Amino acid sequence: MELEPAAHGPVIAEVDMGADSFAPTVVRATVVQASTVFYDTPATLAAGYGAQLVVFPEAFVGGYPRGTNFGVTMGSRTAKGKEDFRKYHASAIDVPDMELEPAAHGPVIAEVDMGADSFAPTVVRATVVQASTVFYDTPATLAAGYGAQLVVFPEAFVGGYPRGTNFGVTMASGTAKGKEDFRKYHASAIDVPGPEVDRLAAIAGKYKVYLVMGVIERDGYTLYCTVLFFDSQGRYLGKHRKLVPTAMERIIWGFGDGSTTPVFETPIGKLGAVICWENRMPLLRTAMG
Repeated sequence: MELEPAAHGPVIAEVDMGADSFAPTVVRATVVQASTVFYDTPATLAAGYGAQLVVFPEAFVGGYPRGTNFGVTMGSRTAKGKEDFRKYHASAIDVPDMELEPAAHGPVIAEVDMGADSFAPTVVRATVVQASTVFYDTPATLAAGYGAQLVVFPEAFVGGYPRGTNFGVTMASGTAKGKEDFRKYHASAIDVPGPEVDRLAAIAGKYKVYLVMGVIERDGYTLYCTVLFFDSQGRYLGKHRKLVPTAMERIIWGFGDGSTTPVFETPIGKLGAVICWENRMPLLRTAMG
């Protein structure tokens, strides 16, 4: 593409469009190098550039909010950040929707038998553990034991839920301290299977309990918010990865999929898990039923 420097504005490109019968041989295109007027979409659009084809930068209308995170940290947000996002949302534009055609054969219908569990006891004694992660210290987090038929630990108990931090992330940038914090967070996650899984299985077997444990799972460079399941014989049963991390969680956790939504038949009943916002995903609960 042969470029001509523009005397007073954007870069001008002469583009050879080839042998298209209805197109001219040469199309004069304008590639605009200009800045958004932030929070003022009318002012952003108040300019004209003459060409047959005009190409503007990514997010020119509305703006790319480089250097801000709108006050978001894990599980929280500042008042100023909310106001900044309100203004950013207000400066976005509506785009007409495409008309969609209905599927030829209609939606998929799932029929689920939710009948009684014939082999489950009427009452199961369960312990729901309210305890805190020892941050960046997974061995210390695991140094405890609780007795019951079923023991359920919180989301991200091993590895930790980093509420109140964003690991120094802003749009298209990150701080050195944030990168170091994330390195430590990644190091405190666990491999599945791995030595921490073996230790949890041994705890379940020692105390003769079914154990449901929230962990941060490490798979290469990706972290997942995961639930692990163990039976009372000390055997690892399987895992569930959170399908869609919520809000700011998406910058640090990967997405799960339908391959890790198990329901285990046990002598104390069916055992499965949903994490946080997944409780509001009815099709997930239906599929697990």
